[in-house]
Amino acid sequence: MSILQFLSQRSVQNAEFVANKLEEQKIDVNVIKCMYTDDAFLCSILPQYGDRLALINFAKQTNVSKRKSALFDKLMSKVKKNNDDICESFIDSPNQSFVPKKNHQTIHTSLPNRFVEIGWLNFEFSNYKQVRTRNGGGTRKVHVNKNCVKSDLIDLAIQLFFPNGTSSNFGPIEQFKTDLFDFQRNVLPGDLSVAELYLKTGLNSLRFYLATDLKDRISNDSKSNSKIFSSPEKTVTNYVVASSTKSLFDVSPSNSPTSLWLSNNDNFENIFDGYNNLDESLKNEERITDVYVEQQIHNNLIDHNYYTVPEPLEEKTKLILHRGRIFNELIEAFKLIKMYPQFQFELILPNGSVENAIDVGGVFKDVLAEFWSSFYEMATTGCNWKIPIIRHDFQDEQWQAIGKIIFIGWRDIQYLPLSLALPFMEYVICGTVVNNQDLVDGFLNTLPFKSKDILQNALKDFKQIDEDELLDILQEFDCRLVVNEKNIKDVVSEIAHKEIIQRPKYIIDIWSEELRNKVIPIISKISLQEMYINKVPTSTNLLKNLQCPDKDESEIKRKVFGFLKKFIREADQMLCTKFLRFVTGSDIITDCININFTSAKDNYSRSPVAHTCTNTLDLPMSYDRFIDLRSEINSILASNVWVMDIA
Repeated sequence: MSILQFLSQRSVQNAEFVANKLEEQKIDVNVIKCMYTDDAFLCSILPQYGDRLALINFAKQTNVSKRKSALFDKLMSKVKKNNDDICESFIDSPNQSFVPKKNHQTIHTSLPNRFVEIGWLNFEFSNYKQVRTRNGGGTRKVHVNKNCVKSDLIDLAIQLFFPNGTSSNFGPIEQFKTDLFDFQRNVLPGDLSVAELYLKTGLNSLRFYLATDLKDRISNDSKSNSKIFSSPEKTVTNYVVASSTKSLFDVSPSNSPTSLWLSNNDNFENIFDGYNNLDESLKNEERITDVYVEQQIHNNLIDHNYYTVPEPLEEKTKLILHRGRIFNELIEAFKLIKMYPQFQFELILPNGSVENAIDVGGVFKDVLAEFWSSFYEMATTGCNWKIPIIRHDFQDEQWQAIGKIIFIGWRDIQYLPLSLALPFMEYVICGTVVNNQDLVDGFLNTLPFKSKDILQNALKDFKQIDEDELLDILQEFDCRLVVNEKNIKDVVSEIAHKEIIQRPKYIIDIWSEELRNKVIPIISKISLQEMYINKVPTSTNLLKNLQCPDKDESEIKRKVFGFLKKFIREADQMLCTKFLRFVTGSDIITDCININFTSAKDNYSRSPVAHTCTNTLDLPMSYDRFIDLRSEINSILASNVWVMDIA
């Protein structure tokens, strides 16, 4: 499709004029893909922002298609050349039997053994699901005699997946009914040997699946009169992408619903089986970035990370936000929202490209963390704890929008902005006046360390402090009294009440009204205080929330897990917050942190990898020294640039 056809298809006014202008300036698709939406020339000929973005996206897709075609043509030319060589060889010696050249693939009819791949499918709920390596499954490549038949392969698979007759995760083999499926997940005939299957299918490598199903489930299933092991029926379901999606900041070229037909029993491994079998050069040259289906991604995350992933919801409102502008854009979005639907977030990177991450929880946590981090900088005062301040450009609707964001964060992932002073949040949520001691303690936590230390000493022993320093601090808060040993406690208490309750009372009233009958009936004063103790990212809280069921499997895992705990124990609260943000996407503790061990080929390719949707940290086992792990994690956290990708 040409640029003119594309613009005409989008119903762009003066499409022919725009195409001619681009041609005059020698701007083709290769140039357009390097341009930005705010390019002065593009703005002059395409005033609509959506048209500019769509044109740039069209250029990028066109370039990808050309590269795919070039790679395919290159591959086909190699195949054609090989076929021509074979034909020439046959023509030169017509009376001789054909003997392929050494550099061509030979038929291994004379070899006694062949390689096959064996996986494991276990029946769960209504279909067969592949058992992953972590749970004792995976795909095993083994050498078998070419005369092996179905019963021999079943015995071999049982030895692989049920060593000594037992699986550590599924129990003894005696409680399962077993069968063998072929690569298409159909029941394998019992009389065919491996050699016959190779000749019949013409494949370079055969894959079989050990199929297991609990005998108790089968005996209790009174409704099923069919054979126990029939091939998995592939019923087809229509997955509609974004059919119920309402986009508030949608800058994509097309908002029309997209349909994708997939099998219920297919997972990501099946969908991309063809890709996995491609030539390695094609994989390295071209990255497949086609259609993402939320339900399939959810299943893929569960299969690969083995931890709980939030179930995808059918009805969602999609919000497309820009990195670096989340604070303003989220407030503008929530100003328009009257109801409280479920949200799905998509992020645009500063270079204009869409972040690859799919929101099943991790993106939402990252959005909240970035929003509140900006809020603390732009709309609060205080050090350790923050107090919101009045801004002339923030009126009722802005503060109401922020109140809605507080509710959505609590409703979906029990997130609250715990950097706001505890007495302030108690007053907002619980609606009660906090006692004087809590108020003073909260006020002291908003002060710089030096000022806090002076006031604490003044409250303990007024005679031992420097009065000039004390007066300087009190003058910052417009103290109108001469303080002495008798009235210092009352003066500090009054200042604390003024700063935490009186000054932001306008904000308190708006937020309390917004959260009334939503969060307020759920959170008590005691539970709120417990949240401030247990959910703040300190070394103690992080260590309490680490989960690593594999740590005792080997000495190496125990050692590396010990390195990680030592790193957390040595970290201050700022570093703990960065670490938590990297692993979970959130700046407060919303769930346990799962540690998964991985293997790295060498020290240069190892790197801790975080999966924010499941709060999982993949930790390489190749760390021999604590200082190596500390150095690499510190380097990652110091960069402050973590672009999300698909897990």
